[in-house]
Amino acid sequence: MKCILSSLIMLFLLSSCNRQPDQQVTVSPPEVIVTVIHKTYTGIPLVAAGRITTRDEIKLSFKKGGIIENVFVQEGETVQKGRLLARLKQDEFTAARTQAELAFGKAQRDFERVSNLYRDSVATLEQYQNARTALEIAEQTLASTLFNTSYTEIRAPANGKILKKLASPEEITGEGMPVILFGSTDSQWVLQTSVADRDVVRCDLGDSAVVYLDAWPGTTFPAVVTEISGMADPYTGTFDIELMLDRNEKRMATGLIGKAFVYPSDQSWYWIIPTGALVEGDGRQARIYEVRDRKVVSISVQVEAVRGDFIYARDISGDSLFIITEGHQFISDGMTVQPVPDRK
Repeated sequence: MKCILSSLIMLFLLSSCNRQPDQQVTVSPPEVIVTVIHKTYTGIPLVAAGRITTRDEIKLSFKKGGIIENVFVQEGETVQKGRLLARLKQDEFTAARTQAELAFGKAQRDFERVSNLYRDSVATLEQYQNARTALEIAEQTLASTLFNTSYTEIRAPANGKILKKLASPEEITGEGMPVILFGSTDSQWVLQTSVADRDVVRCDLGDSAVVYLDAWPGTTFPAVVTEISGMADPYTGTFDIELMLDRNEKRMATGLIGKAFVYPSDQSWYWIIPTGALVEGDGRQARIYEVRDRKVVSISVQVEAVRGDFIYARDISGDSLFIITEGHQFISDGMTVQPVPDRK
């Protein structure tokens, strides 16, 4: 047994003497995804959401109150200019017109009689003048009655669409009370939205914009700023703006929800950085990693705005940078890396 144990110990010692030193393992630098960014002279876009409507949206009503006889259209119906949309019951207005016509006829007869008497020096000048005044009053009363009667019907002021019916037959409507909400299809479609006070001061009439609609995903609609409110909404504190869409062949409807990017005319030099490049941030200060000669360099930037997947930043020297957009979670300042261009 001792001989066997001695032999095993001898073999172990011999094998230990013949073992080569461990070879040193070479570690490759970690790969990081980099992209190039440039200093760009541009404006920070304003982002706002709103609803689509026609530019000429009209609340149609009767000039005088009364009982609605009929509403001849349905919501969503397309109508041509001049089409009869609604009408009041005519009994009351017919009676008023008849009274005015009778009063005008009597005034004409009285004036003719007094005129003849005045020529024969039987009637006085005052009687003649009073008869003429009564005739003029009756004439104007008749004209007013006929005018009001003509507005007991609502007709389409242009080619358009019935957006909403606000009243039904047999309802009593008041003077000037909306009965039909009408949208002209002869005019262009607009996006009505609102922005904060710090944004409205950067916005001017004629500024370009791009609108995205949930109903048409992936489609962009060029637009332009056509109206800017002169005062803030008393309830929200925001300012209303209107963006007119370029004419297009897409089917539009009032009430579609959209998101707009407005590009103001005031511009400056900014670095547009993908949000994926941010290492950390605190308020308006953030940090990104740049690659210089395969070395990681930490850079502090001042964030002016965040728009979608990009930030607009200042306070970076140079005109272009190679920054790390993926893989910065496993590196630190001064580390050697293997940069790989972003293929996206």
